[in-house]
Amino acid sequence: MALFCIAQVASGRAKLRSCTLARFLIQITIPMKWLSVILLLILLVLQYRLWIGDGSIAHVVRLDRELQRQNAANERLQERNRILAIEVEDLKEGLNSVEERAREEMGMIKNGETFYMLIETNP
Repeated sequence: MALFCIAQVASGRAKLRSCTLARFLIQITIPMKWLSVILLLILLVLQYRLWIGDGSIAHVVRLDRELQRQNAANERLQERNRILAIEVEDLKEGLNSVEERAREEMGMIKNGETFYMLIETNP
């Protein structure tokens, strides 16, 4: 089977000449080999980024877990802050909370009060 290839002659005019199928395929396969190598390299780079690099699936999963842990810690701290804010407001409002803290934490008593300590004995 003969194919026709265009060949340049010295006069600048194109002239048809017959080529063998093997010669035609060699002319096409060399660029196709380079194209397939380039496409394979691009595929490998994209696969690396998908599975290993920044923004990979594993990286997204790790960030999601970290976000969940941080949200749980934030909820605990918000609850603690709410309790502390109530306590601060109570301390600002009246002396009852100050008196309560003095009695509980420092063991203080008022003038005229009698302090009784109950001690349990083991039977």
